[in-house]
Amino acid sequence: TNSSTGAASYSWNFGDGGSSTATNPSHIYVNDGVYTVVLTATNACGTQTSTQTVTIVTPPTAGFNVANSNGCAPFSVVFNNTSSSNATSFAWQFPGGNPSSSTAQNPTVVYANPGTYAVSLTASNSAGSTTTSQTSAVTVGTVPSPGFLVTQNGAATSFSNTSSGASSYVWNFGDGNTSTSSNASHMYLNDGVYTVTLTATNTCGSATSTQTVTVVTPPSANFTSSNNVGCAPLTVQFNNTSSANATAFSWLFPGGVPASSTATNPTVEYATPGLYSVILTASNSQGNATVTQTNFVTVGGAPTAGFLSSTTGNQVVFTSTSVNATSYVWDFGDGSMGSGISPEHTYLNDGVYTVVHTVSNTCGTATLTEVITIVTPPIAGFIADNTSGCAPLEVTFTNTSTANATTFAWLFPGGTPATSTLPNPTVMYNQAGSYEATLTVSNSAGSNTINQQNIILVNTTPTSLFTYQVGGLSAQFSNASFNATSYTWSFGDGGSSTEVSPVHNYTSTGTYNVVLEATNACGTVTYTETVVIEGSAPIAAFTAGDQVSGCAPYEVQFTDQSVGQPSSWAWTFELGGTVVQTSNQQNPLVTFAIPGAYTVTLAVTNLFGTNSTTQMDYIVVNTTPLANFEVNTIANGVVGFNNTTINASAYQWTFGDGSPFSTDVNPTHTYTQSGTYTVSLSAINDCGVSVYQTSVTVDVVGVNDVDWVQKFRLFPNPNHGAFVLEMEGTSSDELRFDLYNTTGQLIRSDVSNFGTGKLNRSFDYGALPSGVYAFRISDSTTSFVVRIVVD
Repeated sequence: TNSSTGAASYSWNFGDGGSSTATNPSHIYVNDGVYTVVLTATNACGTQTSTQTVTIVTPPTAGFNVANSNGCAPFSVVFNNTSSSNATSFAWQFPGGNPSSSTAQNPTVVYANPGTYAVSLTASNSAGSTTTSQTSAVTVGTVPSPGFLVTQNGAATSFSNTSSGASSYVWNFGDGNTSTSSNASHMYLNDGVYTVTLTATNTCGSATSTQTVTVVTPPSANFTSSNNVGCAPLTVQFNNTSSANATAFSWLFPGGVPASSTATNPTVEYATPGLYSVILTASNSQGNATVTQTNFVTVGGAPTAGFLSSTTGNQVVFTSTSVNATSYVWDFGDGSMGSGISPEHTYLNDGVYTVVHTVSNTCGTATLTEVITIVTPPIAGFIADNTSGCAPLEVTFTNTSTANATTFAWLFPGGTPATSTLPNPTVMYNQAGSYEATLTVSNSAGSNTINQQNIILVNTTPTSLFTYQVGGLSAQFSNASFNATSYTWSFGDGGSSTEVSPVHNYTSTGTYNVVLEATNACGTVTYTETVVIEGSAPIAAFTAGDQVSGCAPYEVQFTDQSVGQPSSWAWTFELGGTVVQTSNQQNPLVTFAIPGAYTVTLAVTNLFGTNSTTQMDYIVVNTTPLANFEVNTIANGVVGFNNTTINASAYQWTFGDGSPFSTDVNPTHTYTQSGTYTVSLSAINDCGVSVYQTSVTVDVVGVNDVDWVQKFRLFPNPNHGAFVLEMEGTSSDELRFDLYNTTGQLIRSDVSNFGTGKLNRSFDYGALPSGVYAFRISDSTTSFVVRIVVD
């Protein structure tokens, strides 16, 4: 309490490092002691100090711990006093200990008997005292007391542990077996009298308890045979392996001779192939036991051959369905052999193969012959999980090609990535538009390509726009919006429509504000136009919907779309400038019998006048195509075809050498061997298919057919697209090397100088699809072709 006078400020020093500028401060001292407190009072005229001493004394805090609180009797315990340092005296209580009390700071106490003991400590000084107690401060143990009960069920004996004070157990069952379980179970293998000992252990020691167990059991039956499998007639020697306490035996041998026996180890003969069961009953004075071994004896005969086959591309899985066979041998018909129940075989070439399957066992051999046909070209196919949406649009393409495709080449124009070799790639389209996708699949037999035009449609918000024509009191609105999926029209007179390009009939002349809302999944855009309605002639318009082309005779339903309330209609249908039909119906149904492009004219009339509209070559009537082609180039196996087909929209070529078909209009094909081939062209349109065939004779010049090459070596062949060429011959300024695939497509061209008459060059075409390629080598005048196999 500050009793200073005339001061303007104060500074307190509490003697323990603490301070304050309060007028009447409070302070807490952490430790007991005598502290000098100084108050400094200050005003404008100077400073004065006042000093006093403060004595701090607090009651002590009692505390202790035990370094070794658990042990075996007699157990000596040292107690560690952890009371606060201001304690001056101590009073300990040790119920059950010796001594039972103490005033020592850190006493030692001996506990003679097992149990759990409490300890208390009172710490005191001049300011007071505190007491702390631990109810389970000391635990004293002793050796365990062992004991057990026995329950028997034949040879199965259970031991119930009645021991106390143990932490672990060891059982000795008297037959060489032991256990560490608390309550044990044991199966005695043999009859007899056994001494069972239980040893119970804890940290203070071990003790044992012993009892005798007498085991008497009925016998167990069992048997074996060293020759229970063989060919008929089969003699089997049975070996009795029943328990040693069995005294009598009864055997049953269904299908054997004899059919029964009481011998210990009988001999039986089986004359007929089959599976036979054996039954043995073993007995003694305590009971009997029976064992049945089903199908124990196997008597064999000669096998029966059979197999199934499953073909995928050029791979065939053979599964033997043979009966009673132990050895399986396969001749696959292409010079290859195999073994096993279910071998797999890969045929290098398509063809018809005779497969011979031979099976045998120790009793004989059987053979089955079947014919296998191998056809292996892959077929490309794919689907997309998300074919339309707003930019950016993520699309996952799923490959649905045939399972024998081994490599994939994707093209995604406008997508990211633009190409891929993954089976199921994911592509991002960031810009609005319609996109195609192409997949080429390949395997060792060739390749196939599929292209899907406009498979992906990426949208943005639509553009809203329209134009209109007025006829009479009607307005024909022509929707010029794009990228929209739905439309809402407000015609300014309370009328509305959701049609794409509606016709609206106004009840009176006037000026109207027409609003078009164009909507798609990406948003809505509005366009407004002022429409003036005055009485006028109608506006002619018509449609045939999606019936503008077809095959003769072709029936077309025309629909009048004129506006302005026409009261009469005049239709004309012209072919080549000549009117072939007319009609005055509003919506006529017209049949066009002659192929060609028809011009359609509609004239409509109302009270205000007449108007007409003409659509040139509007209706196109087709017939089936007429397939034809010419062979226009033949040069060392490379043949060009000039397509002269009429009226076709698609083509499919086959070249007669087993190579994949082509859909090109004018393909070029490379033959790798001389010969005469049948080339077929199928011309296709919506009205049907026309086929034209002709024979092409090809003379392919090989390395042995040219006189300017003396030595030639190309290796390795087959290869993976990389090989080495070694040549010697007549020198030349330049050699040209052209690699073609089986469809005649040029893969790459290279040149080398042959001025020395010698050449050693490596070629690497990268990862080519598997197949047979034509490698043409040319000097300035001649060329020859070498077949290269890429696997």
